[in-house]
Amino acid sequence: MEPTSATTPTPEPTTPVYEPPNSGTELEVLTGFIDFSRSVLLRKTEGLTEAQLRTALAPSTMTLAGILTHMAFVEDYWFGHRVAGRPPAAPWDTAPWEDRSDRGLGPRSRHPHRRGAGPVRGDRRPFA
Repeated sequence: MEPTSATTPTPEPTTPVYEPPNSGTELEVLTGFIDFSRSVLLRKTEGLTEAQLRTALAPSTMTLAGILTHMAFVEDYWFGHRVAGRPPAAPWDTAPWEDRSDRGLGPRSRHPHRRGAGPVRGDRRPFA
């Protein structure tokens, strides 16, 4: 059997998982848990190919790339738009919101979900 993108083993992840604080100010705890969520998702998707990120596993049509896109959008919407009052940033400002077919979560999504693009980056703080 020849290996495919779905069966090719991926290297052991190297992204450390950020441990959120057990105490602190509301902002410290909130940003700590956001950093924790980012680091876990980045670790889970580290080393995967574009094909692996776009592969949906039954019974769902959701892909890992779709989850990355979703997290980037939600974080940017709530912290950039709702909290900071900025207008929607690229690529969300031109997203095809009228197309409700998969909302960017499925394997044929047209929404961008490049690694390191947008708020999913582990180095970006929501209030910085």
